[in-house]
Amino acid sequence: MIAAAMFPRPAPPEGAGQYESLVRLLVEDDASSVFESVESAAPLVAREVEVIRSSVVADEVEMRIGFRPEITVSGQPEGVITIRAVRPTALEAREVAATYASSYLDVRMRRAPDEQMDSALQLLDRISSLDNEIATVDPDSEDARRLLDMRRELADQYDLLTATADIGAANAPWIIDEATVPGDPIDSGSDPLLRNLAIGALAAIVLSAVLWRPLGQL
Repeated sequence: MIAAAMFPRPAPPEGAGQYESLVRLLVEDDASSVFESVESAAPLVAREVEVIRSSVVADEVEMRIGFRPEITVSGQPEGVITIRAVRPTALEAREVAATYASSYLDVRMRRAPDEQMDSALQLLDRISSLDNEIATVDPDSEDARRLLDMRRELADQYDLLTATADIGAANAPWIIDEATVPGDPIDSGSDPLLRNLAIGALAAIVLSAVLWRPLGQL
């Protein structure tokens, strides 16, 4: 008892006792199927990660829960995005992770029509420029055939874009793992600082016990 009083148990390092909650989303290339290759998924995954980290999404989260929590976002090449929230309580961790995911999806859906319109206008501008260029070349020349091929390709892109009534719904990531309330705090047993503190405390207790033994027992 004396040893314990002289050498108290060390306080846990900062951040101990925190709770973690995760949300996982899947990025799709269209309304019905996931990416067929890692190469095709990676660029869109990176883009969506940046959207989640944007101030627009952070503002939406703050409006909903009253503060701007810190989260971590990671994307895997095959199309999975993970939002991770670490908070002092289990309920708060779940709330932050879930709110960030829903805020991101809502912001993305609101921005989708504007992005669609911008893309369509850019395609029309490029088609118009090609039309002007085609008018200046010999219609039987190789240049004319090349320009016409380019125009057909752009026109196909425009038709595909405008045929999608809601590009946001067609390409929006969807949640595959909902945020849950964690049952236990983050395991810090492998934390080097905590391990070293525990070893030091144990050594101090053993040394104290030896020093406090009666001399006749040494």
